[in-house]
Amino acid sequence: MAAMSKRKRSKLSKGLQECQKLLQFMTKHKESAPFREPVDWKAWNLFDYPKLIKHPMDFHTISTKLEGGEYGSTLDFAKDVRLVWTNCKTYNQDESEYYKLASKFSKLFEQRFAKIVQIDEDIGELKDPTMEEKTAFSRNIFNIEPEHLGNVVTMLDERCEKCIDKEDPDEIEINIDLIDAR
Repeated sequence: MAAMSKRKRSKLSKGLQECQKLLQFMTKHKESAPFREPVDWKAWNLFDYPKLIKHPMDFHTISTKLEGGEYGSTLDFAKDVRLVWTNCKTYNQDESEYYKLASKFSKLFEQRFAKIVQIDEDIGELKDPTMEEKTAFSRNIFNIEPEHLGNVVTMLDERCEKCIDKEDPDEIEINIDLIDAR
């Protein structure tokens, strides 16, 4: 990852500067190798990869976008980082090492990103969703393809554990009233 000049860094908001530090931390992590560069699907003979993964994402691409000023907010940055994990989990089987690694990094990211959100003045006040937004979310959950529903539950579980009721192992309930605005 190229070092960003002080002049360029000063153009980033405080929140995006913290995001840059978080990305550098994750990139330097000894287990982050699968996420550092774009998936070379041709070299790995993964010819179904572009069919399944419509929006590839990796740390190098995120770093380039960050340095190029392409992120308007920390939430835009987080969306791309989360896409790294989502893509990995979509392509790999649940019990694979890559899937487990993506889950591990996702939790690590969410813990550290939560601290950035607390100090980020660019986000402003996050408002709780309206009843209409909650109803629309609830309705839209039923329109998600079964193979993608697991990803939604995993994301909610990683970002807001309290909203997932796992008491019954055969059925998972999502309490939309407990999903925080972030």
